[in-house]
Amino acid sequence: MTPEQTPTPDSRTLRTSSKWLIGALLVTAVSVGLLFGAFVGLYRIPLATEATSGVSELDSVQPLVVAVARTPGGPGEWANWARIIKYLSEELSRPVTVRYLTKEEEATQTIIDEDIDVAFVCAHQYLDLRDSGAMEGIVTPIVNGESTNEMMIIVDSADSAESLEDLKGDEVAASDKSSLGGYAYLQYACEEKGLVPADFFSEVRLGETQESNMRDLMDGYVRATVVNTAQTSDWDMSQFKIIEQSEPIGCPPIVVSIDMDEDLKERITEVFVEFDPDLLPADSHVDGFIPLDETDYVYAEILRDACGHHVHD
Repeated sequence: MTPEQTPTPDSRTLRTSSKWLIGALLVTAVSVGLLFGAFVGLYRIPLATEATSGVSELDSVQPLVVAVARTPGGPGEWANWARIIKYLSEELSRPVTVRYLTKEEEATQTIIDEDIDVAFVCAHQYLDLRDSGAMEGIVTPIVNGESTNEMMIIVDSADSAESLEDLKGDEVAASDKSSLGGYAYLQYACEEKGLVPADFFSEVRLGETQESNMRDLMDGYVRATVVNTAQTSDWDMSQFKIIEQSEPIGCPPIVVSIDMDEDLKERITEVFVEFDPDLLPADSHVDGFIPLDETDYVYAEILRDACGHHVHD
């Protein structure tokens, strides 16, 4: 090999970096593909079956538009929520069009602006949609036997911290401000103790998912993070210590358009309430649905007002 052909340190580094970049892109593509696969079959459910006349009976029925903004249980439940939507379509004998809303901060306005019939939303989005007069809550999921969940500030199980006050000068992580199980609860917990997050902590990392924040906590990048019980079903919580915990809030509910035909709304509610969780795999944490109770979301209003993300009348 001539001197001109001998790789320089910079070129070797570049090749190594390229390999890592390609590997990262492949992992990302596989992850996105798995999520897409869980919902792609639902774009029009059930699939039209060929009739002797050449026109399926379902083709003459207007698809029900279902928006998925938030589902409890964590990533491990995505495929099960797809099964539940498929079940809804079959019970109604009506095709569905599924819209997966990945940008949480834009989901509420998207649901308001577009012709959405049914939506799976977080408690914060539910309150905003209800107050806007666009949607009405019908049912609340039961996850791990509970229709409510709590917000928690957690640290490593071996951490000496016993309360929020012990985190002075530390880095903490919280999911986006529109999530009640993230920054909103952190802000509220600080206010209750007379603390200002920007002054009390050295840094508040915002924007990541609860799962990502929990990994950062385990890896030592932050000292504490905020989670809620509905999203931690697949985690071994013995790895963490709870130093603050909220009052219960209703799990992320299912809402329907305020303009929906009353008979259809009642039928959709009935389908969810009568859903048999045995139709899901044995390892699913979804245990069915109950009619939505407004009192389960009173504390959610307190957290929403504390987050400062929106102005509420």
